[in-house]
Amino acid sequence: MKLFINQGGPDTGSGKIRFTNIHELILIEEALKYYKEGLTNKYAEKNMKPIKKIGELEKLIIELQIENAEKLGKKYDSSLGVNLNQFLITRRHKSRILMKEIADKLKISPSYYNDIEKENIEAPADILMRIFEVLNVLDSINIKLYQYIPTVVFFYKDVKIHEVYFETKGKYIDYADVVSKKVSPENIEVIEKNIEL
Repeated sequence: MKLFINQGGPDTGSGKIRFTNIHELILIEEALKYYKEGLTNKYAEKNMKPIKKIGELEKLIIELQIENAEKLGKKYDSSLGVNLNQFLITRRHKSRILMKEIADKLKISPSYYNDIEKENIEAPADILMRIFEVLNVLDSINIKLYQYIPTVVFFYKDVKIHEVYFETKGKYIDYADVVSKKVSPENIEVIEKNIEL
């Protein structure tokens, strides 16, 4: 992993930190999370300076995520850490499992799985849940069900990884019903109306 600290270099995007690819961003985010927890436990209220520095680094990572998303032409909002494509590829590599092995376990063709992973097609709810099972991440998946939109938003731990918007309430209900049967009830939040007005 290459981490560059640079004061104002023109080739570093934000001018301070540069990663060679999005997977390094994901890895450093995970490392920061555990490091921050360790510092909080170690220093408590005595010395907040290291924790403040980590907070600054987290902000820079978010800026880089936005820049990366813009360069790739991907949809991005302030709560998005990675998209489904990046998440699935990263988890597959970490699990040391081949694309064909996942497809075989799901009883689908490798080309169909490839289209799902590349987000060329939207995976049906049952297949997406089975992918999470194969990648051994289902227990860490959190879901927000926005009934007033209607949209289903997936989070891995606290990082948004995917959202599915539905044109009809019926399709939303069917999809939400499938994922609700797979995901633990304490990992599901139902949002009935817009509370951000």
